Amino acid sequence: MNPCINMITLGVHNFKVSLVFYKNGLCFPRYDYEGNEEVAFFELSGTWLSIYPIQLLAADAGIRATPLQSEFNGVTIYHNVKTPAEVETIFQMVISAGAKKLRQPDQADWGGYTAYFSDPDSHVWGVIHNPFFWPGPA
Repeated sequence: MNPCINMITLGVHNFKVSLVFYKNGLCFPRYDYEGNEEVAFFELSGTWLSIYPIQLLAADAGIRATPLQSEFNGVTIYHNVKTPAEVETIFQMVISAGAKKLRQPDQADWGGYTAYFSDPDSHVWGVIHNPFFWPGPA
């Protein structure tokens, strides 16, 4: 039996802006894919991320895309790193690439080190160092 591969697909309003953001802001490696130029795949450790125009993603799911109704839709994606210094570095990179600052890097109440930003489509991301748990490969 093959292992399960997870993929998160984010609906984006401006594909080109989001493509540059994820390639340059988070330095995610884009998978070279010959096919539809309206989708981009990024291979992460154990999970894949894709971006796709929001109207096409909604149509594929059989629903209508509507404007964002609130600042937070209840979903946060986390980028886990091994040190607080990496939180700082990545946060500065994404801000330079156009992310909106939500929470400056600092010590979290639970003992980790974290920062929050939103991407060009208002998807909320956390950059986190958890000294108690590492979800990535050994």
